[in-house]
Amino acid sequence: MVATIKIEYKIKDGKKEILSIPKDAQQIDLWHKKIVSIDLMPLTHCTNLRELRLGFNEISEIDLSPLHDVSTLEVLYLNSNKLERVDLSPLISCDSLQEIHLENNMLSMIDLKPARFWLKIREIRLGFNKLTGIDLGHLSACSALEVLDVSSNDLSSIYLQPLEACNALKTLDLSYNKLKQINLTPLEKCSNLESLVLKNNRLTEIDIRVLENLLNLQWLYLNYNQLTDIDLTPLEKCKKLEWLYICYNQLKTVDLSPLRKCTNLRDLRIGYNGLTKLDLSPLRYVTALQNLYLNSNDFERIELDPLSSCKELQYLRLKGNGLSSINLSPLGECISLRGIDLRENLLPIVNLDTLVQCENLETINLDDHTKVLFDSDISKSKIPRGLREYAN
Repeated sequence: MVATIKIEYKIKDGKKEILSIPKDAQQIDLWHKKIVSIDLMPLTHCTNLRELRLGFNEISEIDLSPLHDVSTLEVLYLNSNKLERVDLSPLISCDSLQEIHLENNMLSMIDLKPARFWLKIREIRLGFNKLTGIDLGHLSACSALEVLDVSSNDLSSIYLQPLEACNALKTLDLSYNKLKQINLTPLEKCSNLESLVLKNNRLTEIDIRVLENLLNLQWLYLNYNQLTDIDLTPLEKCKKLEWLYICYNQLKTVDLSPLRKCTNLRDLRIGYNGLTKLDLSPLRYVTALQNLYLNSNDFERIELDPLSSCKELQYLRLKGNGLSSINLSPLGECISLRGIDLRENLLPIVNLDTLVQCENLETINLDDHTKVLFDSDISKSKIPRGLREYAN
């Protein structure tokens, strides 16, 4: 007969529930049970427990003391509850801990001192809370840490120095906070960093020189800040870069020259700034480019010739500029093109003839006042769908 333990918990309507599980269970799943309180004391007998799932409930406080004796614990889910505070000190003895999920709670503070004993920790997720400050000091012992998510909090500053010892770090998400400045220098030794997310903050300037050491960087999100200037030179070394978002800032000029070496760049978004001109020549070498968003700037004209080399280009957004003329003929070489948005410009006329070569073209968005020139001898059935409404 299998030995069991009984876990008692109270649900939202006040009822008490009891869950019987084998003492040798490796996983306990109590997701989506409407739990408001739970007694974890029986877990002291679970000597083989690897994963405890208590996410997506309505727990406002919890005593983790019983987990002090569960040294086998690897993954702890407490996400999506109503926790305002949580004492992690009982987890000091959980030296096998690899993931801790505390995102989507109501935490205003968190003490990460126990983290100095989590030598195997790979993920720490603290996003969507109410943290106004956080001390990362004890993470200097977490050399296996791969993901640190502190997004969607109320941080106005953060000290990253402890992360210089986290050379396994792959994802750092500090988005949706109130950061006005940040020193990225401590990330210099995080050579495995793939994703740096700083969007939706209040940054007015940023020095990204340290990124020249991050040769594995693939995602860089700086959108929705207040940047007035940015030097992209360090990105010359980031040849694995695939996503670069600098849209929704206050940039007046941007030099794209460093991107000529970012041949894996697929998504480049520079929209919603104050650019009056932009040299796209460096993109001639970015042959993997799929999405180029230049919408809502102040361009009066822009030369698209360099894009003829971008055979993978799928979407070009130029909506909301001051364009009075545009030559779309270079896009005839973009055989993967699916959509072009030219709305909210001052274009009196647009010639679409060369786009007949773009077999995958689905949409061309134009203003009602823009006259279209399109004359093709090809049968209508062979004309790309996005052009058929303009066919004679």
